[in-house]
Amino acid sequence: MAPKNVDRSLFKPLAGLSVWFAVIDIALILLVRIDVVVVGLAVGVAAAGVYAVGQKLVLAIHQLTLRRPGCSSAFFRARGAPRPDWTSGEPDVGTRITLAVAAPICLTMALLAQPILHAWVGGGFESADPS
Repeated sequence: MAPKNVDRSLFKPLAGLSVWFAVIDIALILLVRIDVVVVGLAVGVAAAGVYAVGQKLVLAIHQLTLRRPGCSSAFFRARGAPRPDWTSGEPDVGTRITLAVAAPICLTMALLAQPILHAWVGGGFESADPS
């Protein structure tokens, strides 16, 4: 791509838009990560490490069970059924499937949180207890 073929009048709006996208991305990273910093300042670095591990597990479950917009559409197309009216107030099939998958995973995570953290963090789990 030769520089003479580039329309320079498009560069300024594109660069300006890219700056705003970068600002939004940085703000999102700060928003997602600031709680670990606050926990670290409040109870110490070791406890923040344990908190960060738990947060990563919860975010992994969230990503696993996140409803994908096209899932229910594909389900209805495969069945040959028309899409339901979203204003009817009834949860769609995708919501039911997500709940059916998420509930056992989240319940297991809640019941086994301490052993999972102990297996991941090891002996640092007991030393990070602020009490």
